Amino acid sequence: MLRRNLLYSKDMRGQAIRSMQRGLGAFGALVVLALAALAGYYLYTGLGGGDENPTCSAQFESCMQACRRSQTDNSDIQACQKKCESDQALCEMAAKRNK
Repeated sequence: MLRRNLLYSKDMRGQAIRSMQRGLGAFGALVVLALAALAGYYLYTGLGGGDENPTCSAQFESCMQACRRSQTDNSDIQACQKKCESDQALCEMAAKRNK
């Protein structure tokens, strides 16, 4: 029986392969859509940050960058940087309390 199945003519083998490939069209499309949705989700969370809260050090860096960009006077920059440092200290204390 197995031997007889292996002795298909070339035409029969080609027809069997084509019919198997024809059935994968809808399933393959669903797989591609699922992979595209998964890739989109990971791009969204990677670029957008998702639902994560920023860390104290990330908030500090963001604050310091804002100080450098927005202030032109040296004393204003120093005051802004001191505010960033105090905000970081408060953030770290709050993080320790929440643990």
